[in-house]
Amino acid sequence: MGIIADHIGKRIILLRGEMSQKDLAKRSGIHRVQLSKYETGKAVPSDEVLQRLATALECDSLDILGSTEGLKSLASKCDSFQEEIVKESLELLDKITRQRAAEWEELTNLRKENKTLKRQLDKMKQNE
Repeated sequence: MGIIADHIGKRIILLRGEMSQKDLAKRSGIHRVQLSKYETGKAVPSDEVLQRLATALECDSLDILGSTEGLKSLASKCDSFQEEIVKESLELLDKITRQRAAEWEELTNLRKENKTLKRQLDKMKQNE
């Protein structure tokens, strides 16, 4: 899902400590499968669920989210990560475009060569 979802998932695991996933799910009234999705970063809990988790973990919902500075740092990492992905995507697109252009040029040359060979073959057939 993303860096923030992963961060929240790790915080939930850290805060539940020795408590089993099953126990936390029961205490918070959340299905264990859904809790697993939160912990693995495949889903982000809503504010209501976050509060229920915090109550079950006997902490504040901000403890699950981490510090504001931590979230700002994550947000800036997301921005940097997105910029990096865009840059890499553009480089890959450029590479693919150059490859396709080279393939197109090769195909065009092969077609010309094929026409030349056909003409030569036709001349040979006429001379027979």
